[in-house]
Amino acid sequence: MAQYTWDSSKKFCDTETHKTQATCADCPATECAGCKGQIAAGEVHAICRENGEAAHLGCKGRAAAGWVDYF
Repeated sequence: MAQYTWDSSKKFCDTETHKTQATCADCPATECAGCKGQIAAGEVHAICRENGEAAHLGCKGRAAAGWVDYF
């Protein structure tokens, strides 16, 4: 299985924006790549550097396990 690098959404998202708006331009994620559940507006999540997918912090492993590597 390939190794994936994850960044916290806090690196990209302005938490002040999330206090007043449901989403911000830097945070388009709405579905978790692991559990397929919703990522709540402003909820801290992880963003995969390699493919841009988003996942709940606890779902990163499940998301990566479901990805097929084509390289």
